[in-house]
Amino acid sequence: MKKQIFTLALLILMMLVAPVSAQESTECEPGFRLFDHELLATDPVCIPENPQQIASFENAATELLLFTDKEIVGTFGAFTKDEMSASLPALTEKLAPITGFEWPLNLELLLETSPDLIATYENETMPYDQLSQIAPTVIFAAGIAEGDWKTATEFWSEVFNVQDIYQEMLATYDARVAELQAALGEDRGETEVSLVLGSSYFNLIYTADAPISLILQDVGLGRPASQMLNSEESLAQYENTTFAYLSDETLNLADGDVIFLFTFPALDTTASDQYLVDFQANPLWQSLNAVKNGQSYLVGSHWARGNTYLLANAILDDLFEYLTDTEPTIPNPIEAFANLEATPEATAES
Repeated sequence: MKKQIFTLALLILMMLVAPVSAQESTECEPGFRLFDHELLATDPVCIPENPQQIASFENAATELLLFTDKEIVGTFGAFTKDEMSASLPALTEKLAPITGFEWPLNLELLLETSPDLIATYENETMPYDQLSQIAPTVIFAAGIAEGDWKTATEFWSEVFNVQDIYQEMLATYDARVAELQAALGEDRGETEVSLVLGSSYFNLIYTADAPISLILQDVGLGRPASQMLNSEESLAQYENTTFAYLSDETLNLADGDVIFLFTFPALDTTASDQYLVDFQANPLWQSLNAVKNGQSYLVGSHWARGNTYLLANAILDDLFEYLTDTEPTIPNPIEAFANLEATPEATAES
């Protein structure tokens, strides 16, 4: 009881402290370093030189930490733990012990987890001033579902001081992409790949600057004209920078030589499975050229985000499966997590 009263009193005191909007000094205390980056959403901030207990509210950051010996003391419950477990089941047992937070963040609970660093993303509704009173807070200048995996992971590797792990990730990804390119052949750019998300909330296509689209760009695959638009062009034409909503009247925008159809990740897929059955039964969907040619594929929910290293590698596996007759020889790095006895360091080295 005394501990609870103390924690609550400290939390109230924290909230009464005047918000700190900028780093007051360019010098940091011993054991800390001044972090600055073009994708840091704030002024430079003093952070631990070697943070060990991290509250992570950005998915690429959370995934990167799984490859280290650092402790994740908290992350989002539904948006991170549940979504990652649904998209990448091999991570489920790794994620299970982590304290899950829902929205709005329970600041008292966060305080009790004793983070020495808080990693989060840019969102005007996040209580940044309160977070910075709990621990040094680093804000990635992108939304939680924005930014390609390389940009986000490189940023967080500098924050966590594990740049070597990011370089190993990049080398593995580049090698797997090169192997896929060889299997697809020199004319792979002539294959127009359409990305379609179907859900009971809304249906949409992804345009060129979406994280998932950048993976296809890395591989060198083509896209339908409706989805080749960059952020500015997409905003002008569809009023959104990385996607366009679909209706029956605009379903033709989803056509291509190949269609990958997927939905949002969820632990209970009963409703979404039925929705996708009904969606594909729509005569307008059936009239699309890719569907008529047997080139429409229902794939896993890891396609819905595509903004972390392991999600990107899962997508590469699907591209091998559906677009080539070749098996990849470089293992998907998720396989290391299937052996739960393996240490994070061993995972990083695999």
